[in-house]
Amino acid sequence: MIAELFGAVEVSIDGANSDSHDRIRGRVGSFERAMRAVSSLTKRGVEVTVALTPTRSTIPEFDELIELVRPIEGVKRVVTGYVLPTGRAYRNPEMPSIREQEVFRKHVLELQERYRDDVRITCTVTLLA
Repeated sequence: MIAELFGAVEVSIDGANSDSHDRIRGRVGSFERAMRAVSSLTKRGVEVTVALTPTRSTIPEFDELIELVRPIEGVKRVVTGYVLPTGRAYRNPEMPSIREQEVFRKHVLELQERYRDDVRITCTVTLLA
């Protein structure tokens, strides 16, 4: 069982509801499965990090996602970051521009301060040179 092997697990949740997450993942019901995984893991004492890939449709839902997972005891961190324009992401219309990602990163920094007592929010800043 995962809870016996790992003290922390990262679960990707790309959106604050089933419509957006399932559309991005291409699988109906994947949002509910991800949320059940978070619940099951945290109930077993596993620390969960929720990860969101920023896209043009998920960026506006980031605050709502934080509000969704913040009350779950055991969710200690929400992580997001830049999407590198490589592979399929390079041609994906959901791919935010570097400017859009910069604006989002600044917003994440504000959220870090707002939620510092509840959940750790981080944003990776790796970019291609």
